Order: sequence, then C-alpha cells, then structure tokens
Amino acid sequence: MRDECISDFSFEYLPLEKKDMKRFALIVLLASCVGCGVRNLDGVSDYERNGAWISPVVGQGNGGSSEVTYVVGVDYPDGYDWHSDPDKGTVRCSLVVFWDGSPMIRIPVGDEYEVSSDPDMHRLAGGNIFTDFVTDNETVIKKNGELLFRYPGRELIMDMLCVGDTVYTLGQIRNKDGFVFRQNGKVVLSREEGYAFEHLQLDSVKVCFAFYEPIRLAEGVSKRYFTVEDGVVDRLEPLYNVIDIRDVIFHDGKISYLGVLNQKNEPVVVTDGVPRVLMKSMYLTMKAGRLYDSSGSIWTECLFPVEGESIRYGLWKDTELVKMFPNGTSISSLCTDGKEMICILNSDKGSYALRDGASIWFPEKYFLMGRRSSAVVNGALTVGLSHKHGGRPIVWKEGHADTLNINGYVTAVGSVSE
Repeated sequence: MRDECISDFSFEYLPLEKKDMKRFALIVLLASCVGCGVRNLDGVSDYERNGAWISPVVGQGNGGSSEVTYVVGVDYPDGYDWHSDPDKGTVRCSLVVFWDGSPMIRIPVGDEYEVSSDPDMHRLAGGNIFTDFVTDNETVIKKNGELLFRYPGRELIMDMLCVGDTVYTLGQIRNKDGFVFRQNGKVVLSREEGYAFEHLQLDSVKVCFAFYEPIRLAEGVSKRYFTVEDGVVDRLEPLYNVIDIRDVIFHDGKISYLGVLNQKNEPVVVTDGVPRVLMKSMYLTMKAGRLYDSSGSIWTECLFPVEGESIRYGLWKDTELVKMFPNGTSISSLCTDGKEMICILNSDKGSYALRDGASIWFPEKYFLMGRRSSAVVNGALTVGLSHKHGGRPIVWKEGHADTLNINGYVTAVGSVSE
C-alpha cells in the first residue's frame, strides 16, 4: 500500500433519495476508515497487524434484489511500471476490492504476505476475495487477507467453490501429474496421475467436477474419464467415435462434454449421450475448447491453429456458429445476462464486446486482463479495463466509464445483492 494519503472519494451535492441515504452513510463511514496510513476503527494500523484493511460493512447485505458492482484491482506505488513488474513479489502493492467505486477491502500483496498479484490466483465470491499462494512446499488459502487453511504440497488452484462457510478447491499438483479435491483444506479425493477439468460446480445441490487418468497400454497411452458428484466417482464412457474429451460441465442434472471425432479433431458436444457436431468447424482442427451453460443452451469456445496465422477463436451457441473471430483477436472473458453469453475480446484494433450479434467497442488504449473481468450487473454489461500504457484503469458500464484511483490493473468484476 502506498505511504501517502489515499483519496478514492469524490463528493458532489446531489438530492438524495431514500435508497441513496444508506449508500451515502456508507461512503461517509468508509471515508472515516480510509485515509493517511489506513487504520482500523480502534486506531491500530493494519500493517501492524496482518496488513489487510476491511470495511466493517463487508458481507452485510440488506437482502434486497438489487446488485452492487464489485471490482478487484491491483494497486502499485505511483510511478511503478506494473506492465514489466521488475520487482514482482517484493514490490509493495495491494489487492483492492471496490464496492460501486468505493474501496471495501485492501490486502497487501507480496511473498511476505503470501498473496499473489496473478489474476488467476484470486477470486470474488459473495463480496469476499479469496486468494491462493504457493510457498516452496505449501499451498495457502486466504479470505479477505485472513488465513483460512494451508496444507503441504504445491497446487495450482484450477477452480474454487464456496457453499456457505464451506470452501471447495480443485488443485492440480504443480510440476507433477495428479490433482487434489479438497473441502476446507482436507482431502476428499486425489489422484497421483491425472488431470481435472477446470469446472468445479454446484449442480442439483451436488458439488461436481470431472477428470481423466492416463492408461498405459501396449499400443500406447489412452485416457479414462470420470465424473465426481459429492465425492462419488463414476466412469464417463465417451461415444465410440469420440477419441478425446476436452471439457466437461454439469447442468440441470445432465452431463455435457466437448470431444473430438475420429482423427479429424472435429469438435462435437455430447449431452446425455446425444452428439451434436459444431456447424462450420469441420475445416478446422480443434486445439482446445471450453463449455459454458446459459439458460439451457450450451455455449462452446474453441481454439484452432491456422496455418500461417496465430490461433483462431470460435464461439458457438448449441451447434450454431456465432462467430469465427479474425486473426489477432482473442476471447478474454465471457459472461451471461441470463439468456445470452456476452463475449469480451482483445484485438489488434482494440477491445470490444460481442452481444446479440453487435460489436460494442470500448475506449481506446484499454484492454482486459484475466478471464473474470466482466459481469452483468442489474442487466448492465460491466467490464474492468486496464490501460495499455500504464494509465489508471476504468470500469465501463453500458457506455459510461468510471476511473479507479489506482496505479495498476483490474483483474475481476462481479456482483452481489445488497
């Protein structure tokens, strides 16, 4: 955290409606908590304790139906070049969680705090921020800067699921084969060899994921696929002409997987044993892919190597091609408005969203970092955009942009009911 005074607030005189009074009172409370040297209400400096500052109103929703926007940013000292990040791991910086533009949580980042600035190593859930970190021989999981649990072994957390006070993690063992599924840090299921697909889901009140194990046969190495529902392992038998499975999701009590056919590597989505070949993809060989569920439709993101070009991205809704994106364009984030998936992209010409077939361009000189930088909040597409040349990041919402007063970038956007 910077040593100088932090000023993240700007006040204007506006007539306040009844619903705005609570928000104004909260901003006043936050202003009293955030200032030079950020201190707790008891007057003890946060950095004298555990380094984290947390607003006393975090997690205190009113049970209403409206949503507020949560944004995570990484804040570096003014003047520091966060693009090259020459002092990564030792430079004094912070993860900051904003609530409709006001800072709610500030957590110091660095090896000494066991918190990483990597966008893939922190997640928003229920208005809280969960971080994972690896030491030389341990994995450390924290919530709002406070230790939840730590355990032996170095794991790459592929996905995390919070159900009430229970935290489930799906971790791939770093620099080795094998994975571990844990509940509050305790091992539920593990394999010394194998790979877990990245989805850890709650479906029909069951915690679900899938994995495969390599099987060494005389003719070579094959794969066996399995599903896990509340810790119960079942074999997943692909169709006879599916030679490889690239992703698996659970939805409405059903299992869907993305596979490739025969030796052509043509992508096919199979739901409850029914195959559906993705249209207009037969001339391309799929390298990787990922499935998403939105209102009963299965959306598929695929990557294709194209000769003489870089990777091409394609997006399908069920079997219909939504868009094959041009060379130099990559899918950065996907989010849903409850009906359709909205695709957020970085390209040579700038960053934009594809929504209902229309391209919505974001301000110039901005781009997305991480796959969690977009969400639909109260029906409005909300995107966290970072500056290409080190300027302040912005939160873009349906054409309106608000600047975040940090020297750094945005890594995640989410919402929670008030």
